[in-house]
Amino acid sequence: MKQTPHGSFAHIKESLIQYLETQYKIANSVIFDERGKILREGDKVAQVPFIEATPNFVANNFLRDLEVRHETIATGLSDLVQHGVAVDRHKIYTHQEEALLASFGRQPNLLVATGTGSGKTEAFLLPILSKLINESRGWSPPDNTDLISRYDQRRETWLASRRAENRPAAIRSIILYPMNALVNDQLTRLRRILSLGESPNWQRSNLNGNLVHFGMYTSLTPLAGSWNEAWRREKVERFLAEIQRDWDNLPASYRELGTWPRPDSAEMLTRWDMQSYPPDILVTNYSMLEYMLMRPVESTMFDQTREWLQNDPSAHFTLVLDEAHTYSGAKGTEVAHLIRRLKERLGLSASRKFQAIATTASVPPTADNQLKEFTSALFGEPEASWTLIRAGVAPSKPDTRDADRIALAAFSLFQRDFELQSPRLAIQRLAGAYQIADIDFSNGDEAALYSLIRDNPFIEWVRSKTARNATP
Repeated sequence: MKQTPHGSFAHIKESLIQYLETQYKIANSVIFDERGKILREGDKVAQVPFIEATPNFVANNFLRDLEVRHETIATGLSDLVQHGVAVDRHKIYTHQEEALLASFGRQPNLLVATGTGSGKTEAFLLPILSKLINESRGWSPPDNTDLISRYDQRRETWLASRRAENRPAAIRSIILYPMNALVNDQLTRLRRILSLGESPNWQRSNLNGNLVHFGMYTSLTPLAGSWNEAWRREKVERFLAEIQRDWDNLPASYRELGTWPRPDSAEMLTRWDMQSYPPDILVTNYSMLEYMLMRPVESTMFDQTREWLQNDPSAHFTLVLDEAHTYSGAKGTEVAHLIRRLKERLGLSASRKFQAIATTASVPPTADNQLKEFTSALFGEPEASWTLIRAGVAPSKPDTRDADRIALAAFSLFQRDFELQSPRLAIQRLAGAYQIADIDFSNGDEAALYSLIRDNPFIEWVRSKTARNATP
């Protein structure tokens, strides 16, 4: 199958039709063929596809330059983040820069209303990681780098993955999502930055031998109950062995995607490990957090976090609420009470050690005051403490397209030749059509294609017509 928009649409449509033909069988072949013809005509089972582009967001500065200019931003932040996000090659968006600087300012609570595809995740991850790097300067090194958890038969106890550490274990940040599907997407981002490639080696070299740990704590995380029961231990051991086996069999290109957990890394994989040593970044949903605040088995996670907040004058806790616009009505009231219970449990009611970050879809420019009122009520934080972050969008460029038959032919051939798994030939032929001989593939095929078409007037025209405007 050709991995183009039209090819993907045709494949999905045909798959649905084949499902209908299989599920609702007709013995008469003439009627079967006639029904298949009707289903495949026009928009009987699928409308025409729509295309929608992200706007041309303004980007002025590299992250590494901001580190030099602003002492509040941790030195080394760009070196860490570039393991998962290409901040070494691309400037960050102005709204990401504004969020990072505001998080250290006089209005540190952030409402990021920049829309889908605008890099909202980086807008809250950069402040979180910057604070963790700054804090790590005072961490003691671990006794060793062994991160394998297991049950000790002699002592009859669970040996957690972080047992060799000598720094305070606590939840520094909770990222809260409305559903598990979004939790899994966030894990992919965190794995790319903190678990894959050379990131663990960089962290150990620059964070006094430590790693920044993260973990997903949802109903999917093994295993509920106590390690005192043999059958539960055997189930967790099988789970960990399967994780190791899958990782060993993965090609290098698949490992880099961040879809699979890497064993013996910064990611904490079991509840028992996290109950013993809470992760620096906890990713969960509001339903699970509700249970965690009530159950004794997770109480140590909050006890350790509260102790860290009380004993460390520079300690800072961040709560991120993604898709905040979904928390309205009865659900919004429930989540607002949940946040207040969390703050009370951690001793953070009316504390400057608490930072709230909410992300939401773009809203009309006239709704600024209503947005701040909403998030202030949701988090129980003063309205004056909020900074509203909106996306900076570059104005559309003048239409400089010419009656260019070369462009029409070049992009037609590009669509014909493009293969997702091996795109280089199509990229080279597109460059050849524009008489560009020297294509830099040193940063990968995607970067080479981006450099080739970045300023193309036809691409710019399509983007200007479809940005935030779904078009058939």
